[in-house]
Amino acid sequence: MDVAESSRDAHKGPPGPSSQPIMTLSISPNALRSLFVLECTFTEAAIALVPGGPIVRLKTAFSSPTLAEKHIKMNALFSRIRRSTRRIKSLDIGDSVYGEEFAMDMLQTIVTTSRTRDDLRDLGMLVVPVEGNERLMFCALLRRMHRLTTVENILPRYKEGYICIRIRTHHSQGHRRSHEGRDWT
Repeated sequence: MDVAESSRDAHKGPPGPSSQPIMTLSISPNALRSLFVLECTFTEAAIALVPGGPIVRLKTAFSSPTLAEKHIKMNALFSRIRRSTRRIKSLDIGDSVYGEEFAMDMLQTIVTTSRTRDDLRDLGMLVVPVEGNERLMFCALLRRMHRLTTVENILPRYKEGYICIRIRTHHSQGHRRSHEGRDWT
């Protein structure tokens, strides 16, 4: 990336004794064609940088407190991911407030988006549903991602918050198994 600070790029702040030149950054148009890994805390940055780029590893976070706001950001992010030039291999989307409902919605969006489903190997934190049918749906969605090898799960604990676990799998004769030999379920 080219970061330029020159007399034409530096601007003076408001007049006064504390005014300092403000440095502006310029990015070469060619730089984004080489951006394979993007880690940014603001979803807005990912939304701006992913389209048309070869991002294969994306790490970002939702900071919206309400479910409706998260859905808006999620839909915007995945519409941009669909316009990327490469398939995502590693996806880690943090959340300010983890919950089962949004985790299921996001997992369904990941699975229905070919750019994230087909080559995804590492998936960041998701809340695992504890109820029967929801848990089965969660596992069925994970099974649709054939190359997935790592998932970080947050397991709800009764009245004590959440536990975070990391599940690693490997492919053995076409079957997905954990290191202990247990299946996703």
